[in-house]
Amino acid sequence: MRVEYPAYVIYTSGTTGVPKGVVVAHAGVVNRLVWMVERFGLSVGDRVVQKTPAGFDVSVWEFFATLLSGAALVVVPPGEHRDAERVAELIGREGVTVAHFVPSMLRVLLGVAGRERLAGLRQVVCSGEALPGEVAGSLSTLKAADGWDGRACVCSVVMKQWANGVSAWLVGSGMGGE
Repeated sequence: MRVEYPAYVIYTSGTTGVPKGVVVAHAGVVNRLVWMVERFGLSVGDRVVQKTPAGFDVSVWEFFATLLSGAALVVVPPGEHRDAERVAELIGREGVTVAHFVPSMLRVLLGVAGRERLAGLRQVVCSGEALPGEVAGSLSTLKAADGWDGRACVCSVVMKQWANGVSAWLVGSGMGGE
């Protein structure tokens, strides 16, 4: 198998509103996984929540960056990914340290979670839609009450994956753009 061969095709309307298939090569997937492990410091001590249905591209990093780093994968039972109360309970019960949310789901989660359930989170990755400042601020305020200093937790990742690089803009974490 060659690195330029397709790993998968994602069907998206992107910014155009016109549905189309986009081919993602193996090299781009591997590059993004390695970048995420390094950039977010994923390691054997982490517990990553896998709540994205496998048919969505976000699930690729949830599954494989977790495996690549040796972290533990905490799987949300089928259908429960839409229930913020159940997701919050799982995050707290299982000691999840890393999670991904679209900002609208993060907003709902923050409304039901409570400080004790989110105490173990050290990294929250948001993508798929704009991250409103008040949502990032709500998580920062919640975590600050536990003595957390706000570094490397809330970030919005807008990303393109290529064989030789990842283009990302990290917002709200003091991590800057890349």
